[in-house]
Amino acid sequence: MSPAADAAVVGGGPAGCSAAIFLAQRGVNVILVEKARFPRAKACGEGVMPSGLGALRRLGVLAEVERAGRRFSGVRFTEPGGRSAAGEFSGGGYGLVLSRETLDLILLEKAKTVPGITVLEGRRAVRPLLDARGFLEGFETAASYPDGAPGPLEIRARQTVIADGSLSLAAEALGLKRRLPRRRRYGLRTHFAGIAGLGDKVEVFFIPGGEIYVAPHREPGTALVSLLLEESALGRFAGRTVAAFEETLLSCAFLLDRFSGASRLSPVIGLGPLGGRRDSWSGPGWLLAGDAASSVDPITGDGIAIALQNGELAAETIFRRLQGRSPEGDGAAYESARRALLRDKQMRERLLLTLTSAGPLVRRGVLTVMAASPKLFSLLMSEGFSRTDPPEIG
Repeated sequence: MSPAADAAVVGGGPAGCSAAIFLAQRGVNVILVEKARFPRAKACGEGVMPSGLGALRRLGVLAEVERAGRRFSGVRFTEPGGRSAAGEFSGGGYGLVLSRETLDLILLEKAKTVPGITVLEGRRAVRPLLDARGFLEGFETAASYPDGAPGPLEIRARQTVIADGSLSLAAEALGLKRRLPRRRRYGLRTHFAGIAGLGDKVEVFFIPGGEIYVAPHREPGTALVSLLLEESALGRFAGRTVAAFEETLLSCAFLLDRFSGASRLSPVIGLGPLGGRRDSWSGPGWLLAGDAASSVDPITGDGIAIALQNGELAAETIFRRLQGRSPEGDGAAYESARRALLRDKQMRERLLLTLTSAGPLVRRGVLTVMAASPKLFSLLMSEGFSRTDPPEIG
């Protein structure tokens, strides 16, 4: 017999778990389908910006995430000549860094304890179930692992949130193609122990063809280390990813001493091209949330916070639909509210990506100005971060 619910959520990451939990808190029965088994490795910047903390609190997991993570007070940018500038979050705000494996596991385990949520791990959505009007009624799913429940399983629901990431299989199955940005960038990440000089800020170091991103973890001397690279810089990584990753770190004079005694803790994994969006984020019986709809470049650090807030926004929209209180144009209202959620993050993305592509003299000049005007830089870093209340649908 096919399991059925008021709502289905495809994807058990921050956006999917957020949507499922917020729906269940309103009394909605939810089936949450996740293709992986947790914990699992995930290429991610692993920072939760201040704007995401309110959602974590409303989800009931902030205290647990705080215990597992490390606070950071802002972001420092450094160029190869050593010039740097730091931005602090306004009003004493802070973000949290913790491994994506840990954060996702906390959220999924929370979802399993919330009355009204059924979690199905190890199953992927493979075929949409549409009625004669083209209304989505759920998905046929298949086991993701050989030892999983055999055969197809239909998940039926009155409404569906699709939140299975930028490479969304469910969105592709609906014919929603991902449109990539003209500027193609890629990310590689690992973790190191024994890094010297870690402080209370996430650090971004400009290098030829990209940036190095260092996010301190709770354990002293331990951090996520990422390379964000332009497509043109990928050639030296072909067939020798790990060696090229470590060579890139040690080729930077300002990082030599800090990484000289460091050791790698986790595999190097990657994702790309980064960014991109789908042209439609809502339709009859479904919504896209998180990276399945669109994503910002990781240099902003906003991805997880956006996903958590977007999950709450999707839950509010689905609840209105289920209650029959949603206005006729609720799809347009959802998309408008989501664009508002993204607006300041996309502005910051454009500014930072312009800085990464600028020549060394321009970049040094900008950082000199920012270092001399810390309040200006803090305003850039804090734009929109003070808003931690639930997003609203007009």
